[in-house]
Amino acid sequence: MLLHQLFGKPYPAVIAGLLFGVHPMTIEAIAWVGERKTLLATFFALWSLLLYVRYRRTNGWGSYAVCLVMYVLALMSKPTSTPLPVLFLLIDYWPIRQLNWKSVIEKIPFFVIAGISAYITIGSQREAAVISVPTQYAPLHVPLTLCHNIIFYLYKIVLPINLTSHYPFPDPFTPSNSMVLAGIIGTSLLIPILIISLWWTRALLTGWLIFFVAIFPSMGVIGFTNVIASNKFAYLPSIGLLMILVWLVGRFWHVPDITTRRAGIRAALIGMTLALVASEAVATRRHLEYWQDTEGLFRYMLNITPDAAAPHFSLATVLSGLDKTDEAIEHYNQALRITPNHLDAHYNLANALIKKRDIDGAIKHYREALRIDPNFALAHSNIGSAMFEKGDTEKAIQHLTRALELNPKSYRAHYNLGNALLRQNRTDEAIQHYTRAIELNPNFIAGYKQLGSVLSKQGELAKAIRIYQAVIQHQPNNAQTHFDLGILFGRLGYIDAAIGEFNRTLQINPNHIGAQKALAVALAEKKRLSP
Repeated sequence: MLLHQLFGKPYPAVIAGLLFGVHPMTIEAIAWVGERKTLLATFFALWSLLLYVRYRRTNGWGSYAVCLVMYVLALMSKPTSTPLPVLFLLIDYWPIRQLNWKSVIEKIPFFVIAGISAYITIGSQREAAVISVPTQYAPLHVPLTLCHNIIFYLYKIVLPINLTSHYPFPDPFTPSNSMVLAGIIGTSLLIPILIISLWWTRALLTGWLIFFVAIFPSMGVIGFTNVIASNKFAYLPSIGLLMILVWLVGRFWHVPDITTRRAGIRAALIGMTLALVASEAVATRRHLEYWQDTEGLFRYMLNITPDAAAPHFSLATVLSGLDKTDEAIEHYNQALRITPNHLDAHYNLANALIKKRDIDGAIKHYREALRIDPNFALAHSNIGSAMFEKGDTEKAIQHLTRALELNPKSYRAHYNLGNALLRQNRTDEAIQHYTRAIELNPNFIAGYKQLGSVLSKQGELAKAIRIYQAVIQHQPNNAQTHFDLGILFGRLGYIDAAIGEFNRTLQINPNHIGAQKALAVALAEKKRLSP
């Protein structure tokens, strides 16, 4: 619709739209559920562009107002829509050819909103994740990144092979690397050619500038990811290249010549289009197979980039969740071989080693994680638990206390600290931490059980009964809890209540020997007390 509105040539617009629609580069934005934001942003951005073109054709201020609203919605979907006002100016230059001071002034509300959005985006990114600015890089980092990506994206769009969701930075990231050198040479040739093309058309330079400006927020000048490029980043920006395609196809489609020659050219264009669409569809279909499940996707990514740490780490995390612990450990180790200071890899590897009961190995990697980030609360909590299992109660208490200083709302740290304190016979302190653990997580059954056990041993039977009753509310078919509750009722002299709990225990587990014996004793006691 947009290309048709811009050029008034429906068939070339259909050809370009079809080639875009089945292109393998679009898979990541569509198949990856976490990238719904890219689709939403593109949806609203396309509407904003359509309405802007309509406004320029008709001077209807209603279209302008809705265009502004759509721009806001695009920004709310994904901040990479920020450069849209610059795209409006470029479209004014070509193909609309109405760029003047009036058209620039009209964009002021858009630029104000863009500035506000950029400020909020950078601020929130600093708070929620890692962000890098050009001053943090080596002097050549940004120019080399731009040169690499300018050629890389064009190459992948023209020849979409070996597509992956993780394109790591070339190593070394210097002109000695063939990919970086290709980017430098390609960019050095491309830019002059585009400028020279202005002698006969605005299409090539302007279309490329639309692509470049639209993709610029994700080109790596401001770093917010560990990859140098990503297929999804090219989703909306490809509009600029499609505009060049429509212009080019349109020149052949409407060739001013005799009817038979025009018909032959059109037939050739249709044939080429169908062949390209078929090849794209086959490639897209084949690549989609890797998106059937997460494990398969990460294994495919590793086939493409076997020396990248991130796919090893991601695959290991998936394998760990599938209880394929040995293979997960192998991939965590591979990630650490490539990136020795990978914080999450050290931490997750330690967790996997805990599953294998390799406590010493786990402690080693928890320590590495804390070396990288001394304020990593979860690492303090988990190494504290590991120290407790090793019998080093004092160090366990130190780490668990530090974990709670960093994150006072960690119910597991409270629970584990309670266990460590109990080992040192600091029972009152342990009770406080067990109580806090179940306050923070009312569904934490282990906390209830441990608290009930400690209260029972302390002789606070009424409190212990209330705790066990809370457990039964969450786990009504827990035979052992019913049995423990029956014992407490018996100790308080509530024989009928004890008998009821023992009967309930045996209903759930008829082979519970303790309940059989306790029931017999309780029935005998009841008979003895009966008048």
